[in-house]
Amino acid sequence: MNTSADVLEFEALRQLLRRYLSSEPGKRELEKLQPHSDRALLEEDLAEAAEAVEYLRLATRPQTGRGSAIRVDFNGLPDTETIVQKLRIEGAGLEPKEIFAIFALLDRAADAKSSLAAVAERFPRLGRRAQTIGEFRALLKDLEGKILPDGSVADHASVALARLRRDIERQKRSIQESLERFLRSHRDEVYCKRNSSPSATSASWCPSSPASGASSMASSMAPVPAAPPCSSSRLRLST
Repeated sequence: MNTSADVLEFEALRQLLRRYLSSEPGKRELEKLQPHSDRALLEEDLAEAAEAVEYLRLATRPQTGRGSAIRVDFNGLPDTETIVQKLRIEGAGLEPKEIFAIFALLDRAADAKSSLAAVAERFPRLGRRAQTIGEFRALLKDLEGKILPDGSVADHASVALARLRRDIERQKRSIQESLERFLRSHRDEVYCKRNSSPSATSASWCPSSPASGASSMASSMAPVPAAPPCSSSRLRLST
């Protein structure tokens, strides 16, 4: 038995629309769409779709003045479904990268709200859609730049964090300077070693004695005689 979805080739249309979706949230919303028989709702949906088509058409053209249609960008929209589900768990916390993803989504939502609200007079249905988006500008302004894209927290995120990181940097510099002083105080110490080659001589600068401050040059050391060749006969240990 054929259903309205089969007659309308709804699944084929869904697959066609999927090609134009670049975000996972958009693809999930597409999967929720189903045919229905509510005429009033259908007419409202089609009217809203017609406004959206006209809005996109105008957004691709050069415009000036207030109320200009600005294309709403959904490319690279972060998928925060798992993160939001994690927040529903009591006592759960988010990693910095997860917080950054939430902020990126809120920032994109704020831009969409601002763009659609500005053309509410020309596109009333899109304007009403914009009113359903929360107001996040104050939150975004307060947290702007405090979480970096790599998930690290910026120094100016809080006064205490900035002070702690300054203390860490001072300690690191102090340790480095101590190591450099230690190396400078021992840089003249050299060990005199004989050359391992039987025919070579070695000349090395020996450190001065702390008591006399004198230095000596060890040179022309006698060559180290080569080891005698091993006998081919076996050696036996006497008991």
